[in-house]
Amino acid sequence: MKRFIQALCLIVVCSMGLSSCLKGNDTEVSVYQETAIVSMSISAVNRYIHTLSKTGKDSVYKKTLGQSTTPVFVIDQAKYEIYNPDSLPNDADLEHVKISMTGSTRSGTIFIHSLDEKDALELYSSSDSIDFRTPRTFRVYNNNLTIYRDYKVTVNKHQVATEKILWEERPLKDYPDSLDKLKAKWETIVKEAGLDRFIGAGSHEAYAYDKDRKLMVSKDKGKTWAADELDSDASLLPVYSYSFVTYPLTTNLEDDCHLLIGLNGDHPEACGIWRKIAEFHDSQSNKWTYMPLEAYNRYYLPATQNLALVWFNFDVLAITTNNIYSSSDGGITWKKDSRYPMPNKVTEITKVDALVDIWGDLWLKDVTAGKVWRGTFIQD
Repeated sequence: MKRFIQALCLIVVCSMGLSSCLKGNDTEVSVYQETAIVSMSISAVNRYIHTLSKTGKDSVYKKTLGQSTTPVFVIDQAKYEIYNPDSLPNDADLEHVKISMTGSTRSGTIFIHSLDEKDALELYSSSDSIDFRTPRTFRVYNNNLTIYRDYKVTVNKHQVATEKILWEERPLKDYPDSLDKLKAKWETIVKEAGLDRFIGAGSHEAYAYDKDRKLMVSKDKGKTWAADELDSDASLLPVYSYSFVTYPLTTNLEDDCHLLIGLNGDHPEACGIWRKIAEFHDSQSNKWTYMPLEAYNRYYLPATQNLALVWFNFDVLAITTNNIYSSSDGGITWKKDSRYPMPNKVTEITKVDALVDIWGDLWLKDVTAGKVWRGTFIQD
């Protein structure tokens, strides 16, 4: 209550001084009597996201959402209510929310009813975090403090967890360059070894094509290379428009599952898919296995000239210029999944690149247009 009285006295003194000065110059003073809250947005709210590391250990990391990634608030001037129709994620911390709020008058003051002391008012500040676990009442005054209105402000978040990607467009400079640096390092190693093209690398093995389009493997970080074993004809290997992804095997997180996907002449309507289970605790050699398109499989990955593979949210995603397909069975079936939409208002990407950063966020880049989006998988 003391904070309110001090703030109120200061505003009254300033208003009287301003009126006195203007009166001496014979200037007519008009004080705006009406008052309203005309805008509100969230400037910062934290999410505490549970995730699993590669070793299967549960961990939590904090992610701050700003104005561009939080819902729009509706102001009902008839009922004096403010709320967000689209809820925040289920893991949003409503106990500590920073908001930006403005009134309709130039010097009108906004207060918030205290949670601790009945009928007490506290001066609103955009730098203070506010507890929105329950609806809060805000009071906005006119310029000369003769009229006020109270607004009930509710910040909604989902009560039941659902899953989807929340996309945010980011500057091109924000696109992580760690994988590009790693790829450039491997490409140098491959060239120095007299090979043709780098394919990809897992936790223990790296792969490249030699100049005769033979699939080569290195098990000593590129020092030596040898032809890798295949279970089918090498002519079925994708040698253009291909992409590689590696991820830990679900049955043993110390082992890898590799997918090499691209175009070959076997099925022109579908991508050719090769898979290798690299079990490093087993002394037996692991072969690349060709996964032919079966007649009964309606969920194949359509042929595309541009493809990026990532392992995201325990699924393999194949990102094309206009769709995202997911596979949860190691590349056998591919489906469009409502959890993985393209970024809003994006219908086609000229040349696609994608990666997952150390925080588990999915990054998508239109290489030609120079546009970048960051996707966070949320449980609302």
